[in-house]
Amino acid sequence: MYFDDLGKPWEKHPCTTNKRKSSRHLTSTVTNKRKVIDYTSSIYKPFIIEKISYPDMEWILIQAKYNNYKIQVKFARKKALDANLRKVTFCMAAKQDNAYLVSYLNETGQADVIKGYCV
Repeated sequence: MYFDDLGKPWEKHPCTTNKRKSSRHLTSTVTNKRKVIDYTSSIYKPFIIEKISYPDMEWILIQAKYNNYKIQVKFARKKALDANLRKVTFCMAAKQDNAYLVSYLNETGQADVIKGYCV
């Protein structure tokens, strides 16, 4: 898409040209190591936050949809606030005994995990 009608001709972005480098010549400049979580296994499933409430000063209660079930999970208030979980946060979770390991992307874009307990 070009925006010529909005003023002088816009320059093409390099990714729109036909001159492409072969993948064997591309190098990565990323140097920081990130934690990688394997979401392709059947362990992690989408964890869709539907409601967040604050029943007391110690816990945060999250109602979510997980594996086609509506569940309630409580999280330690400080850890949940540090994780900045919101209704729009994309999460994956794994059930572990009477708890859920909820994986989310933190403010630096890295995968992180917070543990919540079944209610």
